[in-house]
Order: sequence, then structure tokens, then C-alpha cells
Amino acid sequence: MQRRPKKLPDVPTEAEIRSYCTTVGAARRTGDIVLIKTPLYTGVRVAELVKIRIDDALIQPYS
Repeated sequence: MQRRPKKLPDVPTEAEIRSYCTTVGAARRTGDIVLIKTPLYTGVRVAELVKIRIDDALIQPYS
């Protein structure tokens, strides 16, 4: 039995990433900005990203 070659994941282009960030930034909603930028700038895998829970984040006021 012959295996099918694995399909590479779709990766957004630099222009698409800029468009996402511009659109979200225009809304000025901090939670949305963090939601979009975290996976883009950290390189987290999709499987890891979907398993992240709010309780996993250590949120403390900056002092």
C-alpha cells in the first residue's frame, strides 16, 4: 500500500499577517489583539493552542 504524501499546513503570508494585525488593532480591543498576536508571534502549534485554558495563564497586574 502506497502512502499519500503529507500536505504541508497553510501558512499565512506576511501581507495576510499584517492585514490581521491592522484589522484587530483598529478595533482597539486588547483581548482580541492578544488573542491574534499570541499564536502568530510565539510559534505555538495549533494542537497546543487549542488546549490552552484561561487557568493556564498566569495573569498578574504589572507593578
